[in-house]
Amino acid sequence: MTNGTKPVLWNITLDESLGSASYVIPSMDVTRKESAVFTANSVLFSTMEISRTDLSFKRTTEFLGKTTVDIGQCKVAPKAVERKF
Repeated sequence: MTNGTKPVLWNITLDESLGSASYVIPSMDVTRKESAVFTANSVLFSTMEISRTDLSFKRTTEFLGKTTVDIGQCKVAPKAVERKF
């Protein structure tokens, strides 16, 4: 996803069993947890949608009657190393 000029990193954690999506945008000091709807093909939360088939990320916003759609691409994070303590 971009801020209009440069890429912006979002760290998103999806939890289907809890029906939630949590995200952090480090460059903007933003942290949120939202209710999420998990369908066969996508995950919907707030104004955002992640495709479960191609990992595309879409945010739709409306301001002063104008609709804007921002597009991004998700990557699956590598599995964390198991800790011993």
